[in-house]
Amino acid sequence: MTPDIKTIFFDVGNTLRIVLKEQDFIDRAEAGLMELIHTTETHDELFAKLEERWKKYRKMSKETLLDASEGELWTQYMLPEYDANMIFANAAKLTRLWRDHDGRRVARADAVDTIKELCARGYTLGIIANTVTETEIPDWMAADGVAQCFKTTILSSKVRL
Repeated sequence: MTPDIKTIFFDVGNTLRIVLKEQDFIDRAEAGLMELIHTTETHDELFAKLEERWKKYRKMSKETLLDASEGELWTQYMLPEYDANMIFANAAKLTRLWRDHDGRRVARADAVDTIKELCARGYTLGIIANTVTETEIPDWMAADGVAQCFKTTILSSKVRL
């Protein structure tokens, strides 16, 4: 370990992980989202509407530097015309399906080995991420066997609007 460096932070998106545009994975995510909300809209109608709303939400979020919770994101911004109780109860699932409709996120080829080696050398490791889901990063860390390499304290940037 270099004496002056004690902690290393990683950005997750396109640094540790990349998105693979696997059409079967994307199709399953989109079908899952449609089934979860029991929509009567066509695929194209629903996803065009969601894309438009997502862009509007992200623009507002970046301008105000505020993020809504997953429940608020879906009940107030993404699907306000649907039953709020049902949407709120499924907000975490909706967020994951929404993220997955971009493609499957996987660690870069050398990321896991690098994380494990830095941990073994005694560095404190941290994650910087602006994902909208609260489960994506912990699930990835567990799946790739690197959760023990990071501090367990999770700080959320979610601010109630």
